Amino acid sequence: MVMKLTSILLFVACFQLSAAGYSQSISLSEKNATIETIFEKIKEQSGYLFWYRLDLLKETSKININIKSASIEQALNQVLKNQPLTFEIIDKTIVVKSNTETASAEKTINIRGKVTDDKGGALPGASVKVKGSTVATSTNLNGEFELRGIDEDAVLVVSYLGFTTQEIKITTQPVINIILKEDTQGLNEVVVVGYGEVRRRDITGSVGSVKMADMEKAPVRSFEEALAGRVAGVTASSDDGQPGASVN
Repeated sequence: MVMKLTSILLFVACFQLSAAGYSQSISLSEKNATIETIFEKIKEQSGYLFWYRLDLLKETSKININIKSASIEQALNQVLKNQPLTFEIIDKTIVVKSNTETASAEKTINIRGKVTDDKGGALPGASVKVKGSTVATSTNLNGEFELRGIDEDAVLVVSYLGFTTQEIKITTQPVINIILKEDTQGLNEVVVVGYGEVRRRDITGSVGSVKMADMEKAPVRSFEEALAGRVAGVTASSDDGQPGASVN
C-alpha cells in the first residue's frame, strides 16, 4: 500500500512539474538565428506545437533576439517582427501564415440578398454569379441568396428569364436588394404564325407548326385530314366517314 501511494504521489508531482514547465513564460537570447530554430526553442519552453509550410520559411531572414519572461504572444510578436509572417494560436497549436494570405482573407466578405421584380415580387431561381469567376448560386423560393468569401470589390451578374440582366457592384452592406426590370425588347419580337404576324407579348394561345413535307406524305384527301395527329390539342374527324364528307 505504501509503495502504491508513493507511486501515485510521484506521478502527480511529475505531472505538476510538467504542467508548470509548459505554462512558464518565454525567455530567448539568440544571435543570427533562423526562424525554425527559434520556433523549436519556443516549443521546448511552452509545449505549444507549430504548424506551417516549409516554403514560408524561405522568405524569412535570420534574427537577433533577447527577451526575458515574455508571454507566448509577446515572444512571437518579437520573433516575427519585420518578417513576412503572422501567427494565430488555436488551442495548443501556433499556426504560422504569410502576411499575404492574411491580407487576402481580410478582403473577402459574406453577402446576402434578395432578387425581386419592380413590383416587389420574389424571383425564385434567379442566377447570381460573381463576374469573371465560377462562383455562382441561385435564389430560393423567396428570391433570397447568399455568397460567402467573396472579394469586397467583386461585381455580381444577376439574370432571370424575361428580365434584363444587371451587374451589381458589391458594397459593404451585409444585405443587397436587387430589383430586375422586365425585358421589353424580348416582348416586342415578331412571331410569324400561319395566318399572319403578331407580337410575342400579344399571343394569348398556343402556336403549333407542321412541316409541309410531312403532310405531303400522308395518304389523305384534304389539308384538314392531314392535320390529324400532328398538332397537340388538335383533332380532325369527318362527320360520317363517307368520301367527300366535311371535316371538323
